[in-house]
Amino acid sequence: MALRGRRSEAVIASKFGFHKGEDTQVYSPKMIAAAIDESLAALETDYIDLMQIHWPGNIGFEGSDPSRWLDAAAVVAALEAAVSAGKIRYYGWCNFGLDDMSAFKAAGGRAVTNQLPCLLCSNPSS
Repeated sequence: MALRGRRSEAVIASKFGFHKGEDTQVYSPKMIAAAIDESLAALETDYIDLMQIHWPGNIGFEGSDPSRWLDAAAVVAALEAAVSAGKIRYYGWCNFGLDDMSAFKAAGGRAVTNQLPCLLCSNPSS
């Protein structure tokens, strides 16, 4: 690993989850823990500074109907357990909307980032 012996000099961020429309995989708390462990192994590090949930659908937050969302408290508990174990320092979101963030926060979540989606635009004058 390029950071061997210099880990404290870098900030490492990682994500879990892929967006595949209706085929988006919903991660259970056990799967979240496994994704964190897989990232630790792949990155050859003891801890990840920032672990992000790639899409709200990856934890069952999809659409505006909260009754269809999975247990946000269980997701938060899995992330907080990883923080307590020293596997991650912080966690955040990618591509979360206001409803998703509100539900996550209401469940006790303490996300520190929200990476907004990148929208590629073409120049209409070219």
